[in-house]
Amino acid sequence: MLHTSARVILALLALQLAHGTARSDPAAITVYPDRALNVIATRDPQTGDVIVKVVNPSETDDVAADLRIGGAAPQNVRMWRVHAPSIDDVNSLDEPDRIRVVASESGPSITFPAHSVTVLRTHP
Repeated sequence: MLHTSARVILALLALQLAHGTARSDPAAITVYPDRALNVIATRDPQTGDVIVKVVNPSETDDVAADLRIGGAAPQNVRMWRVHAPSIDDVNSLDEPDRIRVVASESGPSITFPAHSVTVLRTHP
């Protein structure tokens, strides 16, 4: 078992109130090692999917993390990420797709590359 060095808890309280539920259904991202991520989560009221948006603002450090929804590890996580190898990369007429959104799938253990923006979507 990995040791928890930092934990970001997203209470989703407004969503619970909107659905009239009293239970606690937090989304948590446990980060290894202790690094900073900017995280926000919401729930799609039509599908029940949980959507988590994560920014790794570090210029140099990737961040490994585990995602939990309501205490469970989601196995099918859809992921969209914007990232480039260098923080100085730009799109140009010669390379219009140097920085682009890449769609993929993941499990609950996710590495967020340095200077990246990632959107996760899963159905708990």
